Amino acid sequence: MELTKNHRYAGVLQLLYALAFLIAPVAGLVYGADVQAAAEAELIRQGLSPSALAENNVHFDEGGYALLVPVGTAVVAVLGALNLAGRRAGRILTLIAQPLFLAMDVIVILSQPTLALLTTASAK
Repeated sequence: MELTKNHRYAGVLQLLYALAFLIAPVAGLVYGADVQAAAEAELIRQGLSPSALAENNVHFDEGGYALLVPVGTAVVAVLGALNLAGRRAGRILTLIAQPLFLAMDVIVILSQPTLALLTTASAK
C-alpha cells in the first residue's frame, strides 16, 4: 500500500502525542522530589499547611500506578509507527484507540482545576 501524505501526518502526530505524554513521567522521575520540596516550601512561605498536598494526593514524583496512563499512552506510538508504515491495521486501530485517549485527555484537563481548588481549600 502506498503511504499517502495523510498517513505521514497521522503517524507523525501520533508519535508527537505519545512523546508529550512521556515527558511528564520522565520529568517526575528526575525532578519530582525537588519539585515536591519546593511546592511544600512555597505553601509554608504563604502561611499555608504543607500537608495539603498529601491530603489531596498531590505529588510530583511519578511512580507506581501514576505511570500507567502516560506509559500506556505509548500505545499511540505503535499506532503512529503502523501509520507511517502504511499498514491498514494502524488506520483501523487509530479510529478505535485515538478517541479514547483524547477522551482521557479531556478528563485529566478538566480535573486539574478541581484538584487545585480542593488543595487550596484544604491548605487554609
